[in-house]
Amino acid sequence: MGLFDYYRPADSLTCPSCGAELVEWQGKDGPNALFVWAEGVASPVEQLVPSEMQADADKRAAFRLPRKFAIYSHGCKQHQPVDADCETVDGIWRTTVLRRLPREPDAKSHRNDRTRKR
Repeated sequence: MGLFDYYRPADSLTCPSCGAELVEWQGKDGPNALFVWAEGVASPVEQLVPSEMQADADKRAAFRLPRKFAIYSHGCKQHQPVDADCETVDGIWRTTVLRRLPREPDAKSHRNDRTRKR
């Protein structure tokens, strides 16, 4: 099993094909320590590992996301994964853009340019 981090976008995001709510987001561009990142916060808000394995609050506060990173959700059972590109400004996650629509059977390509900025 590979490691990853969890991500909580500031706003609710839905599948661009069917509107299913996308609740759980993951990504591999961060530290990959099972941290939980919340949009609008500079450092991880928690770490989903047993308490004896968790980085203490001071160490966790030193971690930052890269300027650009990708996240994905498997929350829609019909159209997965749904990907999003994210950016930080001054070290704080500020932007989430749904990257692509899952392929439809007869479609050559789709793109969703729905953008949110905080």
